[in-house]
Amino acid sequence: MLQSFHDLMNRNLATDGGKAKLREAFFDPGTGLVRYMAVDIGGWLDATEVLVEADRLAPPGEEGASWMLRISESDLEAAPRWHEGMAEERIDLRAWPPVLVGPFGSTYSPLLMFEQLIAEQREHELPPAPDGDRLVRPLEEVGSWIGLPAFCTDGEIGPVADLLFEIDTRRVVTVAITPKSGTTAGTEAGSGATETTGRDQLGRILLPLTALRHRPKQGTHLVFDTTLQALHLDPA
Repeated sequence: MLQSFHDLMNRNLATDGGKAKLREAFFDPGTGLVRYMAVDIGGWLDATEVLVEADRLAPPGEEGASWMLRISESDLEAAPRWHEGMAEERIDLRAWPPVLVGPFGSTYSPLLMFEQLIAEQREHELPPAPDGDRLVRPLEEVGSWIGLPAFCTDGEIGPVADLLFEIDTRRVVTVAITPKSGTTAGTEAGSGATETTGRDQLGRILLPLTALRHRPKQGTHLVFDTTLQALHLDPA
């Protein structure tokens, strides 16, 4: 059975004698395995985000119950902290155009230039990362994928709306994409988030993570090994 990360984010998780909110999840893009989660154990005005192993997350035992974090309060307090980075780095790149044309016809990518600048600052100026940041640096953030434009080999599919993971294996297996263009005749939505291909009830395209062909280091978009025709999408 698949679970939506979008539905889990910022929800209360029951803990041993308390509660926490899920803020972020980190997964291995090669295997899809979710390794860590960032949870907020602070109060209303004092957010404190710590990293816990993903295998401590347990689904609710009955309908209407909360997801569980199988961890003691003392272990939560001792868990490594996670810092999202410098405030000036938290810029919504989705509003930026992928390519600009200069006055003499030359093209350049503001997204690429920004990411290169940040990478140089991290390499030469920033102090060593805290323990929590170092743990997740090789991994992908679920939140950073949401909203990214997704492409196939012959055009744009649309923005990523959600990542779905298998509850039993804790592996991200499906990328849900909101189609940008119209759907050709004869395409029906699927029965819900239970398959790794096809459509869900919201009409979103469900592609397996294994179909991902390319994601640049700058993290500006995703390219999947499929075509608009295979997805029953009209060309732009």
